[in-house]
Amino acid sequence: MPTYCLSTTLTASDKDLILGAWAECEMLGMEEDDVEGALVAIKAFFPDEQSLGVAEYVLMSYPLFSPLTVTTVEDKNWNEKWRETIEPVMVAQGLWVSPSWREPPLKEIDIWIKIEPKMTFGTGHHETTRLAAQSLFARREALENGLVLDVGCGTGLLAFIAAHFGARGVIGVEIDELTWDNMGENLRDNAALGPVALIVGDIQAVVERSIFDVTVMNMLLRESVPVLPAISKRVKNGGGLIWSGLLATERDEAVAAARKHHFSLMSELTEGEWWAGSFCHSTKDI
Repeated sequence: MPTYCLSTTLTASDKDLILGAWAECEMLGMEEDDVEGALVAIKAFFPDEQSLGVAEYVLMSYPLFSPLTVTTVEDKNWNEKWRETIEPVMVAQGLWVSPSWREPPLKEIDIWIKIEPKMTFGTGHHETTRLAAQSLFARREALENGLVLDVGCGTGLLAFIAAHFGARGVIGVEIDELTWDNMGENLRDNAALGPVALIVGDIQAVVERSIFDVTVMNMLLRESVPVLPAISKRVKNGGGLIWSGLLATERDEAVAAARKHHFSLMSELTEGEWWAGSFCHSTKDI
């Protein structure tokens, strides 16, 4: 049977959202190449006309920067081909991320976080994940013996990093029910790093009386701003918020939104077109 190849060019931020939707369309695999500016040329592969049609429908709400084309290609073992392309990545100093079957070039003091790369966001290969990981590294002293909340945890990678830095407890919440099996695999493979609990649900699954020292959130602006009031109720006075998943052009809007909920910007990082901020929570006027 033929495989259908859908090709177009999108912004990097739109691509990440679309991939999440395509994961439910039985996408077999994807190839991508950076093009001029902040655009990404993608080729996504689907097993039949029905899944292809759903994938095309998803694109209708997004601007396309090259014509949408569909071709048929020779069928192959897409999962095996995809596995061959996975490379270990260092997300912060001494912190390597890769699947259990692809060992990184570890030095004696390095840490290996094993993440099975399925259709869940958070393998370390995206700039926003690395920015969040580097922000956690910068605040590692605040994490030691603290309670940490990871909102939109995906694979659980950032939760595992917080556990490695000595948090006495980490809770991750993720609304996507499709992540459940992947969460279980990653919890099993990283159990030695520290106490982590991953929950399928939104932040309301974490009761307000649970007060955290640090919250980390790697989510797009339109998804994360509505969550700020709930986060503010769950972070202690003087505690921290690490907020990634934001475009550099959204920096000022994010800082203003955070201030409305008693978070003041302490430091910031950028990589490419992406931005992350580290905030301090204060119940006093800021």
